[in-house]
Amino acid sequence: TGRVLFESRGHFVEPSWSPDGQWIVFRRMNGDARRGTTHIGETGIYIVAAAGGEPRLVRESGSAAFFNTIGDRLFFNGNEGGSSALQSMDLNGGDVVTHFTGANVQEWAVSPDNAWIAFVQGWRTYIARFSRAGRSVALASNASGYPVRQVSAESGTFLHWSDESTLHWLVGPEYFTRTLAETFAFLDGAADEPAEPDTAGVDIGFTAQSDVPTGTVAFVGGRIITAAVDPGAHGATNGVIENGTVIVERNRIVAVGPASQVQVPAGAHVVDVAGRTLMPGLIDGHAHFGSAGGGLTAETDWPYWVNLAFGVTTAHDPSNSNEMIFSDAEMLRAGLKVGPRLFSTGQILYGAVTPSRSRTESYEDALMHIRRQKASGAESVKSYNQRRRDARQWILQAARAEGINVVPEGGSTLNQNLAQVIDGHTTVEHNLPLANLYDDVIRLWSQTEVGYTPTFLVSYGGISGEFYFYDRWNVWENERLMTFTPNNGVEARSRRRIKAAGDADYHHIDVARAANALNQAGVLTAIGPHGQLQGLGAHWEIWVFTQGGMSNMNAIKSATINPATMLGFDSAIGSIEEGKLADLLVLGSNPLDDIHNTEDIDLVMVNGRLYDARTMNQVGNHPATRPVLAHERVPAAAPGR
Repeated sequence: TGRVLFESRGHFVEPSWSPDGQWIVFRRMNGDARRGTTHIGETGIYIVAAAGGEPRLVRESGSAAFFNTIGDRLFFNGNEGGSSALQSMDLNGGDVVTHFTGANVQEWAVSPDNAWIAFVQGWRTYIARFSRAGRSVALASNASGYPVRQVSAESGTFLHWSDESTLHWLVGPEYFTRTLAETFAFLDGAADEPAEPDTAGVDIGFTAQSDVPTGTVAFVGGRIITAAVDPGAHGATNGVIENGTVIVERNRIVAVGPASQVQVPAGAHVVDVAGRTLMPGLIDGHAHFGSAGGGLTAETDWPYWVNLAFGVTTAHDPSNSNEMIFSDAEMLRAGLKVGPRLFSTGQILYGAVTPSRSRTESYEDALMHIRRQKASGAESVKSYNQRRRDARQWILQAARAEGINVVPEGGSTLNQNLAQVIDGHTTVEHNLPLANLYDDVIRLWSQTEVGYTPTFLVSYGGISGEFYFYDRWNVWENERLMTFTPNNGVEARSRRRIKAAGDADYHHIDVARAANALNQAGVLTAIGPHGQLQGLGAHWEIWVFTQGGMSNMNAIKSATINPATMLGFDSAIGSIEEGKLADLLVLGSNPLDDIHNTEDIDLVMVNGRLYDARTMNQVGNHPATRPVLAHERVPAAAPGR
């Protein structure tokens, strides 16, 4: 039976017992916009009596603390000289000792007897003796004269010891076990030769039922922008059915066509959309949602809700935490959370020298990185700051072997962008730094299948497009946006805003002209608001395409079928066609007349569930009131003037 240790509320993680069971050490985190900013306080490492009492702050920084075997000191993860460090301190936070440092070390795990240390360095797992040298040891996988052995062939996360001689770790859904006797030949009872690094574990994965609503919904009498590749499909004229019907059974579109040709099934829930416009749900090709911290998953994530309220039914996030984003994607798919259908690269394959660096010195290195990300749930990887072209090519080669997309950034470096195009990456993310493209670049790119996600809202080379909209609109007055977004972030950026004399001062318009030229030459283009402003930013990206001369229809395709095709999802989403997943929008006005009408959304359907886009209450044949979001529980602060 559980018991309450103390009454104060907060965001608490990483509890660990003392050897005698009398004390518990834990970490207190700050709140965030997802879990809420109530019950925040002095963060850091605390201890509390197991019998209950007032927690005591031991140290303001550090994480993953645990007691030593005697119980008189606390180990914790820290930092020294910019490198990850395993440190310890007394129970008052004093006498801090650095035991190990390690460049590119992602995790540490000390055995219960404090005699061994496991660590992940460069995404591979190792075991070493716990040095008692009385000084800090720079631990490395290639250390000489010191017992260090690699135990995982390719990767390892969530290191933990079950006893003094048995280490465990995870690679996606596989659970690995390794004993010291298998690892070091000099130990009593060990084999004559250490075992090779492990390549196969025990599959502890499981499947869950995807959320699929019941029943049939019929949208009758509206204009349908199909966004189909074939503009004449389903009786459309130039991709438009003027008086059409769409039938959705459960989560699939089963019929599309002129109202005179599509029969509404008996018992269907009928939605009269006469005078309104239907179009596919928006696909954000370059989203950044961030994530909750410390492994605490919020039940309601406002970025997901606001994106769905603005019609984003699918999103691709090219940089996030493996731990959080893939579990969120699965929870969304299972109906345990509400938001867009979600895909992500997870942790980027970062080439720069950081603790999370994905060093790629060979094809085998690249294959390991691709496989570890795929095992966690990635359908794409982000090749970022991999300065060497051979490393980028190895990543591409390995990704093709594993059926994974590669979405790189060029870091505002034209020669790297062009090499990425020539080498055949899935897309180029972020704009080319030169806005005025000549025929040689356009012809080169048009002969490839590489897509382009220019992220106008963060355009390299000048004022970013985001600020254009703060300049021209009172963004904080957007009722839908402010309903689902914590207002402090919006007001801080939009009330005190950059002002420019005219459109010529805004670089993103030149970038859009270049994107339109590429699109006219056959290059697929896609919206990618980069998380600059959740939800509404997707519409800004659509509108910017038209600022560059793109037609309204092609701008809509850049938000629907184009990103679906670029990312390989076009057989399931991106257009209103039979057999596809039921992701669609009902608009009060026609975006082909005025592209700004994309924001005039009345209803959003994602995976067959229908929502009132202004309240996000579920309507149709499964009515339900939406939950209260974290920021709605806190009285809004007075707006700054």
